[in-house]
Amino acid sequence: MDAKLYKKLEVCDAEKSWRHVRDVVAKQLMGDVVFPVPFLREASNYDIGHVILKSHRSPVQKLTGIQSVALPVGQLSEFVTIDHEQDIMQRLGNLRKDKEVRLNQAYEFHQSDVKNGLKKTVTIQLWGCEKWVMDYIPKSKDMIVDLTKKGYIDIDRIFLITEVFYVTEVKLYISVGDVEDFLHLQGQIPIGFSMERYKLDKDGILGSHKHVKLSTWFGKWSRETQTSLGESVHDKELNQTPWS
Repeated sequence: MDAKLYKKLEVCDAEKSWRHVRDVVAKQLMGDVVFPVPFLREASNYDIGHVILKSHRSPVQKLTGIQSVALPVGQLSEFVTIDHEQDIMQRLGNLRKDKEVRLNQAYEFHQSDVKNGLKKTVTIQLWGCEKWVMDYIPKSKDMIVDLTKKGYIDIDRIFLITEVFYVTEVKLYISVGDVEDFLHLQGQIPIGFSMERYKLDKDGILGSHKHVKLSTWFGKWSRETQTSLGESVHDKELNQTPWS
């Protein structure tokens, strides 16, 4: 086991351990240009057609190396107010399987080590990996997007998930000493994704876009929880965050 990974596995929590191994798992299974899903239990938030917002950083924050915060906010269709060609939203729902990519259908990552008498083990198994892509990528001026529905104002860019790698089953096992934990998920589970970055003008009209490179992404992922009234509740660090 890598020494850094051994040190990070301090708590025997299968779900939390994912963040320590997701980068290497994504690289081995899907290549080094794919974003791994940040949180396995909330993997559905990173499905095709979902929108990500990323906070702005002040000049001081950039100088001090503070990362932006990235947050999934829902399907693009939830925010579109005008579809200029009337059928764009229907076309966005058309997906196709990428049959050219060859993926391991029974992937396993396993690491184990003993130091000072304390054994740590982590095993991840992923089955049935497939890549699906949007058949149509939105273009400039295709639609008007209104993110004020969820309380986000002055948004000048969005990130749209256009490609997703799915698996049919996830098993994640971790042990620290005599303590064990296990996470098992089944279904059509997003495990990795790619994004396009779109500019928005002051009226919310979709602008130009470009592919988001994993190598240039600088940000940390955050969860969003919902109150019983459907209002967004963010971590304290997000309360006053200017979104983009």
